[in-house]
Amino acid sequence: MPLRLMAESRCTVRLFVAVLVLSLGGTLLLGIDSYRFHTVPEHRLVQRMTIIVVPMLQSTVVIAIAPLLQAYRMLAGRGRAGAGRSRRR
Repeated sequence: MPLRLMAESRCTVRLFVAVLVLSLGGTLLLGIDSYRFHTVPEHRLVQRMTIIVVPMLQSTVVIAIAPLLQAYRMLAGRGRAGAGRSRRR
């Protein structure tokens, strides 16, 4: 397997794990907040910011990953100028 495919495969796995952790963390926080809302009367008197903040942070992180990934690929590609190009006609 070429080095470039191995690097992309590792990057894909890292992204998948990051999104999976982010999703599970958000689901856990929303579950805890909903449980407390239904079982703790004092919790009902407080504004529930978890419902707004968690999805906003998840979206921000996912959107921020895209430019970082693009910058990484551009920098990694400079070191291998001409790699993968064939001169045959």
